[in-house]
Amino acid sequence: MKKNPKYQLKHLSVRVPWHDNGWNGTICKHPSSNNACLALKNCALNRSDEAEDSNANKSIEDLTQDAFPVCFGERATFMAPFSFSKTLYHPYVDIYPISHGNLKETPLRFPPFSANSVPYRWMSKKSNEIFIKNLDLKYDESREPELINKYNEKKDVSKWVQQSDNQKALLNGFYEHFENNSSLVFFYAKQVPFVEESGKVLVGVGRIKDILPSEPYKGSNNQFSASYWEHMILHSIRSECVDGFLIPYHADLAYQQEFPNFDPSILAVKTPEDKALEFSYASEHVATDTAIRILYQCVKSIEIAKGLGIGQYHDKILIWIHNEVARLEKLRGDYPGMGAALCAFGVEKGHFVAAEISSVVKDDQNAWELFEQILNGEIVISTETAALITPSIKENYLNLKCKTDYTRIDLLHLLSRFDISIDQAKILYVQEEREQFNQEVKDIDILSNPYLLYEITRKTKFPISL
Repeated sequence: MKKNPKYQLKHLSVRVPWHDNGWNGTICKHPSSNNACLALKNCALNRSDEAEDSNANKSIEDLTQDAFPVCFGERATFMAPFSFSKTLYHPYVDIYPISHGNLKETPLRFPPFSANSVPYRWMSKKSNEIFIKNLDLKYDESREPELINKYNEKKDVSKWVQQSDNQKALLNGFYEHFENNSSLVFFYAKQVPFVEESGKVLVGVGRIKDILPSEPYKGSNNQFSASYWEHMILHSIRSECVDGFLIPYHADLAYQQEFPNFDPSILAVKTPEDKALEFSYASEHVATDTAIRILYQCVKSIEIAKGLGIGQYHDKILIWIHNEVARLEKLRGDYPGMGAALCAFGVEKGHFVAAEISSVVKDDQNAWELFEQILNGEIVISTETAALITPSIKENYLNLKCKTDYTRIDLLHLLSRFDISIDQAKILYVQEEREQFNQEVKDIDILSNPYLLYEITRKTKFPISL
């Protein structure tokens, strides 16, 4: 898949279960003792301890699919150096045969060093409306099938998107934010055996090498078509740590065996609490600022491991992190929140405008000067995207520029310097919304003390981190 130039570049989070053998394509060494993987609902409900114990430490290359452990569907093989296939069966075929009965078993190939990514939040009808609106996705509810339950012959309402064209619209909207060899992928676990308190723990970081899109189920036809959701993420992490790394947790636990008083949790890299949404729903977008923060945390973990002699290739990992942080800081640019600021100002799909501006702005240029050139009719970005800046938006902006008091414009420019969301930008810029949380703070106060961005939002649904 290719990145859509209209979208701001993102990174990817992928949830994996804890695996005591390094996610290497084998069944765990001690499957029934792995309580951490039970934090995932699918594993908790469907794991067969007896069957897995009988095949402990075996490679799935030597097993038939009926012996595959349930965790393999939860990305427990993302470090497997070999390819294998798994047959997918749509769960609605038996329940809703009128609509889904034509769908057949469909093979899914797992290439070496890959993970099956599924963005559940984007595929949920309870939460995907915002993506459809903001990204102008070609979703049509009338395409969705009528679901007649064969057991009670009543019509059911699905909370998930069912029809193939609608599915692909959302899946493309999600995955077209990533650029091969530029976007990073962060693998994390919901629970690990050496951290008692709750919180997601980073497992490893690499680069997205390629994304293999999903395909329609076999048997899909003009009457009804559905696609599986899994996109295969091919990543760059290898044991030699040339282009990415796993945090040496397994060596960490072995070290504890030798030194029982050692606390292995000191190596744990927890994902930021204020960015919990970016590490939820199995696969999600990760902002560049968040990626930089996590890499800095990784430096501390690897330096501790190096000092204790836990794991290998510490210097190689530290150099890679240093180079990635430098690259990401340049990639981030000086105006990561420009799209959110434009949306708060009233530009419909302002993030499209900002994405195109960021693709042409030079290191020594001010992005807002390019925006003002667009207002003056200069061809800086595509005419299609420039048309999103309506005459009323142009008039409003230029009127503010003509005033002797520049605080409204200055606040807009200030907000664009922070990696914030559209909701956060609206709370801070739209005066009526800001007054709901703090009636005292004025534009000039925020300009004088940007720390107020944190104070104003910290008790809202969209807090900005300190």
